[in-house]
Amino acid sequence: MIREQKRKKLIVLPGNLTSAFFVNEIPYFQREFDKVTVIAFGKLGKEERQVIERFHLDCHFCSLRQLRLKHILYVIRWMQLSYVKKEIKTYVSFSKNGLKRFAYLIFYGIYHIITEPMLLQEINHSTDMDIYLYAFWMSRAAYCVAASADKYPHRVVKICTRAHGYDLYQERNQTGYLPFRRFLAEKLDAVYFISKDGKSYFEEMIEDRQLSCICDRKLSYLGTRNKDNLQKVAVPKNKVVIASCSSVIDIKRLDLIIELMEYLIKHLSEKGIKVYWIHIGDGKQIKDVKRQCTEKLKKGCYRLLGKVDNAIILKTYIKYDVDYFINLSDSEGVPVSIMEAMSLGLPVIARNVGGNREIVNTSNGLLLSEPLPKGWKAQVCEWLQKNYFDKDSYSIMQANAREMWDKNYNADRNYPQFFKDMCTGVQRNKKS
Repeated sequence: MIREQKRKKLIVLPGNLTSAFFVNEIPYFQREFDKVTVIAFGKLGKEERQVIERFHLDCHFCSLRQLRLKHILYVIRWMQLSYVKKEIKTYVSFSKNGLKRFAYLIFYGIYHIITEPMLLQEINHSTDMDIYLYAFWMSRAAYCVAASADKYPHRVVKICTRAHGYDLYQERNQTGYLPFRRFLAEKLDAVYFISKDGKSYFEEMIEDRQLSCICDRKLSYLGTRNKDNLQKVAVPKNKVVIASCSSVIDIKRLDLIIELMEYLIKHLSEKGIKVYWIHIGDGKQIKDVKRQCTEKLKKGCYRLLGKVDNAIILKTYIKYDVDYFINLSDSEGVPVSIMEAMSLGLPVIARNVGGNREIVNTSNGLLLSEPLPKGWKAQVCEWLQKNYFDKDSYSIMQANAREMWDKNYNADRNYPQFFKDMCTGVQRNKKS
């Protein structure tokens, strides 16, 4: 007699519910699982309501606003756990940096304590289903699903997380510290890395710390969709349009892009070539970026578009007749923004940091050596002149960019495979 397969429930912690990275995944996990519950961090605002209504999500929210006196008492009790005390002893000191690390560690603990009742309630209310716990980031979300691992019933068949950039590379944090790396490696069933570079980084870290019991580690690229099959059509013109798309924060290095645009505008205009830059995205450094643009760039040579709905980003590139995409961040995983650009057939200019070399190469763009050499702006300028105004060269690069996306970063390929592996790969040991 064939045993009837249990229905599957996914409990997912995305961090920010409205993140474009996470929203891209929603239709795919809704197809794979019979029921999905989301536990998001932050507050329920207009944008969050729109995502919930669009995808008909069952969603809970947790934030520091829910902190009560009883939680403070729970935190004190939590700090007595042996692995927490060991973490504090190893990474916390009475220096300024050490105290910041302590605050960061407590931040993780508070979210765990607020989130745990929600998790256990959702699990206990689904007695007829196999449960899968999934954290989209290997930060506080991953800790929340891992910290209660010993309390889960056997119906929880897998606890896993993705690992991206800021949640993986410790040097990207101001204190050089991410809490509970050893604990996550031991308690999670699987970590899915969005880049080969990230996977190698993690494995070197756990080897250095001599971890004997570690989770399953797999490479699983993110992906994007180009549902309308839009493609860049190159037409003869004496103008080069370059686009960037990112949060306006320090690590994204829009200051370097502005420096480059200043150089290109000056040197290419001497050859009768106009240069135009558009940027999509907003953030805390926007006032400073606007000031730099006013001081360094000619009026009419750039446009800061601010936040643009992810659904129309590709159409925005078509609207502005973008020829190239650029990313000069100090650190990256494999940027979704580059995937989106390549799905249109846009060649990419990027620094050789993080996983950028896994998507950008000499056949589909320009990968600048790291650290940036002294003459890097002249290098970009010369490359643009040779590439863009050689029709055959540009067309080949377009085709290669599109092919790179389709083979490796197409969401319609990557996400079904990711969730299939989540359900069929290494799972938690069950007692008979």
